[in-house]
Amino acid sequence: MGLLIRVLLSGAALVAAFLPVPAAAAPFSGGNLSPFALARQPGAFACGRVMEAGQAGFSLEASVANSFTVSAAGNEAVVIDGETVRTILSLRYGLGRGLEAGAEIPWISHSGGGLDGFIEDWHDFWGLPDGGRPGRERNRLEFSYRRDGRELARLDRRSSGLGDVMLTGGWRFWEGAAGAAAAVRGSLRLPTGRAGDFTGGGTGLSLWLAGETGRRGDAEWSARAGVSFPGSGGVLDGIRRDVAFFAAAGCEFFLLPRLSAVVQAEFSQPYYHSALTELGADSGVLVYGLRHRFAGGAALEVGMSEDIVVDTAPDVVFFLSLSLTPAFRPRPDRQPPPRSRRH
Repeated sequence: MGLLIRVLLSGAALVAAFLPVPAAAAPFSGGNLSPFALARQPGAFACGRVMEAGQAGFSLEASVANSFTVSAAGNEAVVIDGETVRTILSLRYGLGRGLEAGAEIPWISHSGGGLDGFIEDWHDFWGLPDGGRPGRERNRLEFSYRRDGRELARLDRRSSGLGDVMLTGGWRFWEGAAGAAAAVRGSLRLPTGRAGDFTGGGTGLSLWLAGETGRRGDAEWSARAGVSFPGSGGVLDGIRRDVAFFAAAGCEFFLLPRLSAVVQAEFSQPYYHSALTELGADSGVLVYGLRHRFAGGAALEVGMSEDIVVDTAPDVVFFLSLSLTPAFRPRPDRQPPPRSRRH
């Protein structure tokens, strides 16, 4: 993890040295990193603006999520105790006529981690509920679900691997002043992960509307709303729901010419049929952090998220992201050489 952070910082400094144009505003990628939700996510929190024809952009993000909850209701029981590290490479390319194509390639690791002590101390300092953490061994890994006395999912060993690759696309159907835009976006999930390792293995299709106001004074607002159709495969495939609606809204506050604060709230219907809050309740996540723009369309983001609907998402997620979206400069039209005049 430390090596990855150094690589991101070095990359940001490198692009800053050679490229001259500041990056545009955009939401944080966000998402619910619960081990049971990873195989059902619709994709990154993409904005209403799309790439221009021939324009390309990428981002590399590392997130560390710490989760702890133990719950039982009726004939069900769940344990979510561990840490998840997700590193995701996102690519976007403008096709022209308001169209964009892209891909998200994740690498996911699960382990006992090492943040349990820090989180317990943080809860004690602020007088927050600990959810039973002190009564359980620290830095332990167990993701499990039982129903009718049968264990339907379990991971208690360190695992890592390629997650489900996502193919993404967008069509901008409206563009206004000051960068305001609206687009239809979608994602297609490919089952490249493994359900047994909690890295994915499920298919799915998601469609949503995304819009943003453009910069208005010192702020820019963005929102999206859509629907996911989780397909077959993945963790707990036998109790998955066929449809889940989701929505999110956020704001970027410009503090300095190159520094801004971003805050966004994300909500989703559950992905599973379950009486347990962890699996069967509407989820809510609050994401917040800072973004620094370098020259050349590069941006470095650091922040965290937490479950504002308790137990529906990880207790805390820390993330670091480097993105690069160079400003688009269309080539001047080439004029045909003048014809020689015959005398």
